[in-house]
Amino acid sequence: MYRVVFKLFFFLLIAASSNMAKAQLDYTIKGYGHGFKEGDKVYLLYREPGATSTADSTIVKNKRFEFKGKVNKIVMGGIYRNTNPMHANTIEDSFSFFVEPGNIIMQSEDTLLQTVVSGTPLNEDYMKLVHLLESVALKLRLLPDPNEVQYVDTIFHRRLIQERLDLHEQTMRIKFDFIKNHPASYVSLVTLSSIAKDPKLLAEVELVYPILESSLKSEPLAADIVRRIEFARKTHVGMMAKPFAQTDMNGKVIELSHYKGRYVLVDFWASWCLPCREENPNVRLAYQKYKDQGFSVLGVSLDDVEGKAAWLKAVKDDGLEWVQVSDLKGWKNQIALDYGITAIPSNVLIDPLGKIIGKNLKGASLQAKLDELFN
Repeated sequence: MYRVVFKLFFFLLIAASSNMAKAQLDYTIKGYGHGFKEGDKVYLLYREPGATSTADSTIVKNKRFEFKGKVNKIVMGGIYRNTNPMHANTIEDSFSFFVEPGNIIMQSEDTLLQTVVSGTPLNEDYMKLVHLLESVALKLRLLPDPNEVQYVDTIFHRRLIQERLDLHEQTMRIKFDFIKNHPASYVSLVTLSSIAKDPKLLAEVELVYPILESSLKSEPLAADIVRRIEFARKTHVGMMAKPFAQTDMNGKVIELSHYKGRYVLVDFWASWCLPCREENPNVRLAYQKYKDQGFSVLGVSLDDVEGKAAWLKAVKDDGLEWVQVSDLKGWKNQIALDYGITAIPSNVLIDPLGKIIGKNLKGASLQAKLDELFN
């Protein structure tokens, strides 16, 4: 297993939990790694809803480690070698899995990244999905990061972005197929919940959700999926954009109607959102390329009052030349609520007549849409 596979699932660690286990039940985790060294330190981290994080650690002896504990609910967890996840900025060797009652067996020929987990039902289902993703994960691992390419406006940079988009599409296809083939598995619910965090995929999530078995639909994750689907219906391509007004960084009221007669990308982001900050150079490139041809960007920040200084700094640091507005209410930003925004970065592209003609255009897809409009 490769590092990129861990990244695909790491965000599930906190979000995924089940009502299946009603009382505290015992779990045992026994791990073996051929490449482990004597004295290596292995950390375990997970969090049950409504509780503080559970963190534990142990020392590798004879290439083996072991944890024991109790859980009230099935949750996603992670193990980490020689890096305390509570304090680290980057994680080099780790693996995510389901912390569930029973004897969980972990085996690796080298590092935690190559772990094969077995012994409990959900982990065995989970490994089926992980194995299906292996080939795509390898390609992603070997592909250079477009954000590390020095000159962003190059054919090479665009090719890298497109290759990543293609691999992302392959990943989603694998996940959707897994869900369709395992409608009774809690792993499918967790996977669909993770996909639902991408606003671009909510239309397909809405089509797939009904095939899940009814028992899964009483889970908290199912309710979150339904909420995201309902929010997404607030805006769709072809409808007229809802009017709004909000103050900019200088306290001036900015209305959407001010942009009538121009194409405008309403860009939802926040200073604390790393994916947003990574997308900003792409938005800046689009703005600089087409601003003299009738294209504008209007930034809507989901920062809060305490984050105002960070918001202003991020605008300056990222070179965002266009107007920025915010009511400094975080996720309760009124424009975000009216437009059904459940994840960022998100955006809507509005034509000169006020009609929504695109949603969640990022990376190469944003450039391609603007090229289509202006060339």
